[in-house]
Amino acid sequence: RSVALLILASVVVAGCQKNASPTPIESLELVKDDRTMFEIKLPSNWQQQTVPGQLALAVSKPGIQHRFIRFTPGEGGAKVELRAVMLDSTRTVDSLIKNSKLEFEDGLDRYEVEKTTLGGKPATLLKVQFDQEDGQYESHQYFAVNDSVATILTFAAFGRTFEDYTEEFKAIKESVKLARMPEKKAPDT
Repeated sequence: RSVALLILASVVVAGCQKNASPTPIESLELVKDDRTMFEIKLPSNWQQQTVPGQLALAVSKPGIQHRFIRFTPGEGGAKVELRAVMLDSTRTVDSLIKNSKLEFEDGLDRYEVEKTTLGGKPATLLKVQFDQEDGQYESHQYFAVNDSVATILTFAAFGRTFEDYTEEFKAIKESVKLARMPEKKAPDT
């Protein structure tokens, strides 16, 4: 996936001191997927969306999820996302990591890569932060593999609010149970 961003202009114009108001997380609720068996605790008071076998998403404000795709100006906001992606000979965890990186207008790679764990398995952490009109954007993406399925956990926030969620993001990460290959069911007779 390739997204061109007008970052350089934003860095000059952006007030680095700006902070959006974070949407508090009142409590966490467990979301379980019956197909790929992943589990994650999501903010109960945030807008949630699930796609069986593929996705569990929570965003702090309705409609903000489009901003995480297009990086358009707007209100601050945050998201927690877990994706399950089946791997094969062409879709590897390395290709998923590479395709998750945004392309910046100046061609520089601003990502930090660290080794860590997720759901008790080795994982790769991809981190990035850069200034936007409403303050700093920050994202942490964890990639782990279990049973030929990649689990991708993403925490992201606009408006220099990422640090406001540090404790909650840690608890959410600790709640993750990795996805696995769906069980083949015998035909119903």
